[in-house]
Amino acid sequence: MYEESKNIISVCVVRGEDNFINRIADVCENELVVPEIDRSNNFGKGFNRDRLFYDIQKEPSHLAGHMGVWRWGVSPHNTRPDKDWVNSECLKNLRPIEILELFRDKTKEEMITFLREEALPPCNHRRLFLFCNGSRKQGVLCDPFELEQTDRGVRLKDNVYILPCYDIKESDILRTQWTQDISERCLYRFLQLPQNSGYISVRSPEKAVKFLLLKRLNKRFVLDHGGTREDFKTFRRLMEALPDQDITMDIAGYCHCSEPVAEACWHIFKDHVGQFVRCEDIESQVLRGLLEKDEMLKERLHNEWRNAHQQALEREEAEYNQLRAGLEEQLDTLKKERTTLETDFAKLQQHQQVALTRMQRETEEANACLSKAREEAEHYEVLSREGLRLVREKLCLAREEAAEFLADLALFGSPKEAVASASFTAADRSVLMARFLPGTEPKEWETVDDVETLLEELWENLLRAGVDRKRVRELAAFLFGAFQNNTALLLAGPQGAVVADALSCTMVGRCAAVLDCCGEWNPAVLDDVKTGTDSVIIVKRPFQNRWIDHLLPEITAMGKMWIFVHPYADDLPLEPSGLYQYVLPLVLDVFMHHPATGEMVCCQKGKGYKELARNEDIRSRMKPLRKLSSNRYLETKVNQMMSISCAIKEKGDEAFLWWGCLLFPLALAFGRKDIFLETAQSDSSLSQEDKTFLEGFFGEIR
Repeated sequence: MYEESKNIISVCVVRGEDNFINRIADVCENELVVPEIDRSNNFGKGFNRDRLFYDIQKEPSHLAGHMGVWRWGVSPHNTRPDKDWVNSECLKNLRPIEILELFRDKTKEEMITFLREEALPPCNHRRLFLFCNGSRKQGVLCDPFELEQTDRGVRLKDNVYILPCYDIKESDILRTQWTQDISERCLYRFLQLPQNSGYISVRSPEKAVKFLLLKRLNKRFVLDHGGTREDFKTFRRLMEALPDQDITMDIAGYCHCSEPVAEACWHIFKDHVGQFVRCEDIESQVLRGLLEKDEMLKERLHNEWRNAHQQALEREEAEYNQLRAGLEEQLDTLKKERTTLETDFAKLQQHQQVALTRMQRETEEANACLSKAREEAEHYEVLSREGLRLVREKLCLAREEAAEFLADLALFGSPKEAVASASFTAADRSVLMARFLPGTEPKEWETVDDVETLLEELWENLLRAGVDRKRVRELAAFLFGAFQNNTALLLAGPQGAVVADALSCTMVGRCAAVLDCCGEWNPAVLDDVKTGTDSVIIVKRPFQNRWIDHLLPEITAMGKMWIFVHPYADDLPLEPSGLYQYVLPLVLDVFMHHPATGEMVCCQKGKGYKELARNEDIRSRMKPLRKLSSNRYLETKVNQMMSISCAIKEKGDEAFLWWGCLLFPLALAFGRKDIFLETAQSDSSLSQEDKTFLEGFFGEIR
């Protein structure tokens, strides 16, 4: 029996697949130790395991490489003695410290330059960067909030000026191999760091002084002292009003220097600011001091300047008076023009009001004609349906009469005629059998090196399949997410097989295999699908002879991409709603624009190709889905798939991807038209043009 009250605290790394994490170290009080795991005896049972389970319902899904601390324990399984339960809880208040030895043999200056300018690996935990300081081995500590994402990767933020420094011994480093066949990962042996041995400046103290000054000169401070941006005197008062002692203490605390050094930096900065704003040098300062102290000198210099420039002043005054008279004349002219424009504007408003009234009347008449036309169209549609029903009844009656005639002929006619009639009927009836056709490989491939190039090839193939250019990006993102998550789809509408071929040629470099369910259920055909190497399977006529009932249990077990195709979208509500827990429907009528043209481009991934990471922030998008269905299994399936589809779309540009590709088909399948229309109208991210577009399709697809 297990000790159910016993729990272990371990440092774990997220694998990036499903909801499993790797146990790399155990926590004993404040120290990390390598776990004792015996792989030769009862490995994977009890506490003798290196892989744990965490509940994604209680905790958000983490990216691959996320490092954290979990408390976990095991308990017996209720029904299977050979299994046991793993219960885990993420301890967010405990954070491990990773050690990076990239700069082990480099100087402090080289390490600082790399942190400020180069690209670091992304992380969400604390890191110690080791560097060489003479004969001492030291490390600087970086918290995740001190880093920022750039186009090249991760680097130190501009508002970080100092970092704490610690002395590191070789015994403080814990080396552990967290998964097999992957390089080692270094950890600091303790969860808490000792007292630091000082701080390292990563940027100059002058930038720190400027940063602290700007923090104090906020809007409230300026308004309290009556300051404006243009007036130097106000700025001078603001500078004098700043308490020197407080800013000096801030500089000393922020730069970790003595108060005399901080006070000297502050006075130098104030003197330089004053000289820069007044544009003064040393000589002008001396002259200014003399003038301020000697009133007689100031008056004499003023009179001399006026006498020397008297004629220029009189000439400037005459030009000023002439310019003022001209401006007053222009002002009178502009006032008259303004009066004329106001009169014309009033007349224009009257004409516009008359035109608006006429347009409203014509619009009302047009709406009345439209309503009458719709009523007539509905009347003729009812007549056509009634006529179609009568034709079908006549055909059924004709078949029955023909069958009776053949029976009477076989009974009362000559034996030869009966045999001939029976032979003709048997020969005319063909025997249909289900079959599986493997996908064909192309003669050449296009090599792609990144996700962007792969998506461009998928767009091109979908355009050749007949998809509208306006909607091809949303459809490509939806299909890409479904393939990456191995989600089965039901393509309802025209050219479903061609769209599936476009996806298969892009993602796996060959045409999709075809399973034609035209005959009775045959397990041998399904065995051919299992043993085949095809990754994408097109299923034609899945609802004949109830093939769908036999295929649904095999969808997840085979690990293949299943794409069911059906030509009519209006058949979706006829199937049981439980079907859409296994497959997600997609209405192709919304996307198709023209018949398929040209052959598909087959792609193969290059050596440097990297898959795209999932987008976690889609929980706020799940509210409309919950209004259509309360099935939590369906919600989890959609969450896993759409996290990939939304990752390849620009943020804020996923509206039609959600409403056109996901919610519209589900609303049609579940018969939730009214709920869909009400929810779509209240969504501000979906444009009015797209709302009208989707509402129109509800009328065409009944």
